[in-house]
Amino acid sequence: MKQKLNKIKQLLAVAIIVVSVSLAAIIALKLRGGHGPEAMLAELPKNIDISLHDIHYTETKDGIKQWDLVAKQADYDRNGNATNLKSIRMILFGGQKNDDITLTADRALYNNTTKDIKLTGHVLARSTGGMRFTTGRADYLAAHSMVSTDDHVLLVDGRLTVEGVGMELLLKAKTAKVLNKVTATVMPEER
Repeated sequence: MKQKLNKIKQLLAVAIIVVSVSLAAIIALKLRGGHGPEAMLAELPKNIDISLHDIHYTETKDGIKQWDLVAKQADYDRNGNATNLKSIRMILFGGQKNDDITLTADRALYNNTTKDIKLTGHVLARSTGGMRFTTGRADYLAAHSMVSTDDHVLLVDGRLTVEGVGMELLLKAKTAKVLNKVTATVMPEER
């Protein structure tokens, strides 16, 4: 029995040594291949103070969620007082069940002081009530609880489709206004 326990201990010791050597070899190869901390820092632009991946940020006011923001990458620039975001999803809470709006975009610039957000690249918004719009760029103005754009916009809400240039979406008033070159189509009810 004692010999069997010694043999098991020896096998475990050999296994631990093999795993340790393997891990050391993998780490050495990664560092040698340019994937070490110095190589990762060299890839960051000079004006970036902090770079984070897979972030989730929630803005609250008086204990109530105002919005949630999820991004694949966030690069904080202290001097510019801004954070560059990539591949973002932002949920603006409307306060009632069918009032939430989800915005997605390729990139965004978050102003750390005003909390305004400039979204660019394939901006898509969807409300839980069924409204949606698409545009190339849009701004979330925190002080006004408003999403606005001066770009071409296509807004669809049920049977109504509105297309134009420029839009203001007031979140608290729950109103959307397309500003210029407006065309609207109302589809007939299905029978």
